[in-house]
Amino acid sequence: MFIHFGVYSKLGGVWENKNVSRGLSEQIRAHAAGLYNDSYEEVAQGLILINGTPTASLRLLSVRAWGPW
Repeated sequence: MFIHFGVYSKLGGVWENKNVSRGLSEQIRAHAAGLYNDSYEEVAQGLILINGTPTASLRLLSVRAWGPW
């Protein structure tokens, strides 16, 4: 399984209550009007990883979905 994970994951293709339909969700910085570096960094500060890493987050989520590894 490949999981593409980043700040854009938290945004979910939406910026300022508007769907950003141009490009893919991970390209939101390029296509969302008004999403500048400072705003993106602010979103990044609110990104919470379970146990501090994407791997730990994936392990917990997959165990809940499919059972222990």
